Amino acid sequence: MSSWLETRLFRATVRTFEDLGFMLPSSDLNDVQKRARPDAAVEIAFRGIFSGRLVLTMSGPILAVVAGNMLGEDDSEMPREAQLDALGELANVICGNVLPEIAGDRETFALTPPALLTETPGPLKVQAGTVSEIQVGLDDGRAEVRLYLEGEVPAEARGEAA
Repeated sequence: MSSWLETRLFRATVRTFEDLGFMLPSSDLNDVQKRARPDAAVEIAFRGIFSGRLVLTMSGPILAVVAGNMLGEDDSEMPREAQLDALGELANVICGNVLPEIAGDRETFALTPPALLTETPGPLKVQAGTVSEIQVGLDDGRAEVRLYLEGEVPAEARGEAA
């Protein structure tokens, strides 16, 4: 994995949770955040000068809180459908923010709509093609973002000199 890529993915994720979810993500997870069980995951595929997909998994009871913050509503009454819509929007924004940081501002990508995954992703070691993974702590839960890249990836994304 490339620390160059992880830095950009982390920055895009933190900015998204701060701006959309009004949350303060932490790079250091506490024991509660580490033990939080996966709640839901979405995937966005993309095509451009390289292709791939981004998977966002939320763990713990945090999805309702983030969705409530995004919609300006009480999270205790947040319908599950609204929570999943918010999860998809978060993934869409993270993906839209990280791709220009990898490929440059001049490149364009076609993104698929967020797709709810029926199973949350397993441990990283069994996921072939993973290029980068980050986790951020959010209250009593965490968000995990995995970025899978395919095809010809810019030298910078591979951690090589241009």
